[in-house]
Amino acid sequence: MKIAITGATGFVGQRLVERATAEGYELVVLTRRPELARQRLPLATLPQVTVVAYTPTESGAWQATLRGCAAVVNLAGAAIADERWTPARKRVILESRQLTTRNLVAAIAQADPKPQVLVSASAIGYYGTSETARPLRRNQSPRSGLPGPGVPSLGSGGAGSAGEWGTASDFAEWHCSRHGGRDRQNVAAL
Repeated sequence: MKIAITGATGFVGQRLVERATAEGYELVVLTRRPELARQRLPLATLPQVTVVAYTPTESGAWQATLRGCAAVVNLAGAAIADERWTPARKRVILESRQLTTRNLVAAIAQADPKPQVLVSASAIGYYGTSETARPLRRNQSPRSGLPGPGVPSLGSGGAGSAGEWGTASDFAEWHCSRHGGRDRQNVAAL
């Protein structure tokens, strides 16, 4: 089975590539920076992975690579911890997720055969850190001074409209905290 993945060079994406290839899936990695994909992913040992350069916020030839994929996993989006959350950065974070998702949905509409499922996920870093490494819950108030409340919940970014073309879709939103090695274990459990 062939799966297209955006955001494969990110924290969650790298683990998904490891797991999917270990289970024998053929992958199409859509990436803005193929050189980064070559650094972060052991492509020399993964012949079933094809790297495709794309600009996620624009339509383009990359959209044709979804033809024949059984599924699309969208993990793309501007990194949330790289820079200070200025109004301009918040806009980049939001638009990088929304525009990418819309363009993926448009590509699904054009694909023949169409992917059977689209999973779109996003981390927005809402809850902050825990000094005790205890889980932080959705019903807790945000920590003061954190950037999270400035970026609203992203919703599906348009992923639900893939259903118009017979592609099932789901959306997951990760509200992250940093716990060092524990994060890796939690992501592996996904």
